[in-house]
Amino acid sequence: MKSGKTDIQMRMYTILDLNQLTFKLDEGVEQAPEYDAENAPDSVFADFASSVANLKEEIDWSDLEERASFFNKLFTFCQEQKFDLPYRENFTAEEMKKLPN
Repeated sequence: MKSGKTDIQMRMYTILDLNQLTFKLDEGVEQAPEYDAENAPDSVFADFASSVANLKEEIDWSDLEERASFFNKLFTFCQEQKFDLPYRENFTAEEMKKLPN
C-alpha cells in the first residue's frame, strides 16, 4: 500500500537559490513589480509572506536563511494541498536537476 505522500515533490532551497524565486505583491495587476526573494526589501518580503501564510510569530526577514526556510515550508505546503505556487521558480532545466530534494 502506497502512502499518499509519494507524489509530493520536495525542495530544499538555499540562500543561493533565493534570487531565482520571484513574486509579486499584487498578482492580479500585470504591471505590478516583481521581486526576487533575495533582494526584496524586508518590508516587501514581510507583506508577501503574510499574504500567503498565517504567520504566528515575528520573523527577521533580513536573515536570508529565514527566507529560504520560509520558501521550503511554503513549497511543501503547496504540494501537500495541491495549490499552485504563489511565486515563480526561474531556474533553468539544468539548475532544476541540481536542486537538492
